[in-house]
This record gives sequence, C-alpha cells and structure tokens, in this order.
Amino acid sequence: MNHQTGSSSIADTPDQHGFVMCGLETLFLCHLPMFYMENHRYQLILQVSIPEYAMAHYAADRRKNPGTPYILGNVQTDLMTIPQMQNRQEVSFVSDIFRGLPNDPNKDKPLIHNVNVTINRIVHYRYFDFNMDYPTSLTYILFGAGTEAHLTHYITKQPDFDQVLDLAESPDWLDIQHLQASVPINIPSLASQVYCSNPLVNPEYDVQLGGSGSYRIKIGRSYFFDTASLNNPDPCQGA
Repeated sequence: MNHQTGSSSIADTPDQHGFVMCGLETLFLCHLPMFYMENHRYQLILQVSIPEYAMAHYAADRRKNPGTPYILGNVQTDLMTIPQMQNRQEVSFVSDIFRGLPNDPNKDKPLIHNVNVTINRIVHYRYFDFNMDYPTSLTYILFGAGTEAHLTHYITKQPDFDQVLDLAESPDWLDIQHLQASVPINIPSLASQVYCSNPLVNPEYDVQLGGSGSYRIKIGRSYFFDTASLNNPDPCQGA
C-alpha cells in the first residue's frame, strides 16, 4: 500500500476480485480479502443473481461436491473496484465460476464461463481499520435469506483468518429482516485468535447477538478456510 500525504489521494485501481459463493436458493458472495493489497482490503458480502441456467448448473454441481468451495470472480476484461460496488457505480459484471480455488483465474478452466452477475444489494461492507482491536470472543457475521443461513468470520486486522460456512438451519430466534441485513454473533466459549484450521468443530454453539443475550446455532458445513491469501506472511505456515 502506498501512503500519500498532502493533496495526493488514495484510490483503488480496477482489478479482478474473487468471491466465495453461498446459497443454493439465494446467492451471496463473500469477497476474498488481502490485507497487504490496497485493492482488496475490504470485507464485503453481496446478494446477487445470475442467469437461471448458470444458477441451476452451479447448484447441481455443488450438491455433488458439498465440501468444495465455489469461487466466482470478474473476468479480466471487466475490471472494477470494491468502492464502485458500494457506491452503486458498478451494479453488474461478467464473471467465471470455479469449482475450488483456482491457481490462476485467467488460465484455469472455469466450471461456467462468462456469467452475467447482477448485484442486488450490499449486505456488508467494511474497509479494514488496523487501529481496531480483535473482538473479545470469536465473532462471525450471520446472514442469509429464507431457510438458508451462513457465517463468515469477522476479519479485523493482520494476522487473521478467513472462513465461510453454512448453518444447518436458519436460527428461529432471528427474524428475516435481521438475517437479510446481517448481524454480528459472538461465541463466548471460543477466544478471538488466529486459528489455523476450522474452529467450529462442534455441531452446536451458544452465541451472543452483538455481544449480549444467549442463543443457539447449529453448524452445517464449513467449505472455505484461509490464512495464506489473507496475510503476508502467513501466520500458519508450517503449522
């Protein structure tokens, strides 16, 4: 990242961005952030729609490979910045969909090529503030729609970890408006620290909503976990 002073300004450059895909009925995208690159220093969740043929293909393939992450990214000929999406200057883009994390999205063969993506709304948007402290307990962002609910780890600052997973069911204690809008949940039994593997190995956890109350969630399947791409250096290298 370049630090500039005076009259100079800081600006992202149009780039390719990767997203973890969530949901078989309503499609959400979780941005794959990188602390060490200005263009990617964001936690972002989008609700999007793709053409019916692409959604059907993706959903059918995912049901056959439930533990595999599906990654969507804008193609090299349709670059954009994260702020442009938040500002609604970019409301659609052309993407490729991959089964698994591609080594090179411009060379690896995608599962589905040239898919039009419409951004329906921004669910969560945050530029990382390295002045912030880690939460006291392990914290996730809970979001979803209908009967589907998902978690993504609340990322704070380097070092940290990135994780996306499904709940087994949508919590009956959370109304649909809060689920769609996204809320932070805390797991008091687990400390906030850099984990090098999935910390949510139990079938159920007691959680707080925004730091208070006592509720319960049922864990479904974790399908994305990363420290290597998020941090530089990787805190889990050799672990």
